[in-house]
Amino acid sequence: MKKSRLLIAVLVCAVMMMGVGYAWWNNVLTVNGTVKTGTFDVDFVNTRIEKIGAENYLDISVNSEQDDDGVDCINFTVGNLYPGAEFSVTSGFVNNGSIPVKIGKAEIANINSNINSNEYANAILVDTDNNGTYDTTFSQWVANIVSNLDSVKIASNQTLAGTVNFKVNPELSNNLQGQTVTFNLTFDWVQFNEINR
Repeated sequence: MKKSRLLIAVLVCAVMMMGVGYAWWNNVLTVNGTVKTGTFDVDFVNTRIEKIGAENYLDISVNSEQDDDGVDCINFTVGNLYPGAEFSVTSGFVNNGSIPVKIGKAEIANINSNINSNEYANAILVDTDNNGTYDTTFSQWVANIVSNLDSVKIASNQTLAGTVNFKVNPELSNNLQGQTVTFNLTFDWVQFNEINR
């Protein structure tokens, strides 16, 4: 009788231990959390032009917009071209989003079709260092924008602005004098990634 009671007690303890072991190995942990993504919103600010020189006959218009795909674009029209005429463009970008950004791509689009592309490429020169030396064509300047600004971060609620000086090529071809150059300068933005710096 004592042996059977001992055996029953051992079995009861074993069953209880199995239940505790099963509960211990099958414990469920539930974590509730919220993931919030950042916002991406870059806009133009303060685009303006200024003719340089008292007797400047250029007919210039510059305006900025964003197309249906969210690509930022500056529309340039420079009319009544003549050799040596100078102008400056001041523009900037404000990061209204919550994540830092940088320029991912810049390109020229919608060049007016009545001007030969080779002549167009050399019609407008840029003073890249703002030192009075116009040593780069507009198309070369645009091609180098991304590499020159690759490490420039625009943080959330920060504005990046500057003034660039332009000059009609002093060696402008005769068939471009008095003509109009129109084109769009487009910018595409990407997230600035600190890890890859």
